[in-house]
Amino acid sequence: MITLIATVRTKPGMGAELEADFGEWAKVVKANEPGTLQYDLNRSREDADVYVVVESYFDEAALQIHVNNLSARKNPPTMLAGPPTLQVLDKVVL
Repeated sequence: MITLIATVRTKPGMGAELEADFGEWAKVVKANEPGTLQYDLNRSREDADVYVVVESYFDEAALQIHVNNLSARKNPPTMLAGPPTLQVLDKVVL
């Protein structure tokens, strides 16, 4: 399993727009990406313009499908202050 953590900053005061956009996009992910096991948006308690997306994928192929879908998105979000910071992690099986 692969976990991806994406940290994004919205333009000042545009958190509600990001939350609405993410909610709509999450429906697309759920309907079209069976290998996406988790896709959750979290807001920072310290900075209301900072969000962290926690994503889990069954395997590398599932992650690639998600990346391809994001790249093909017709209306990418415009409320972001810049590109996300990404961490890609491999689950450690104990």
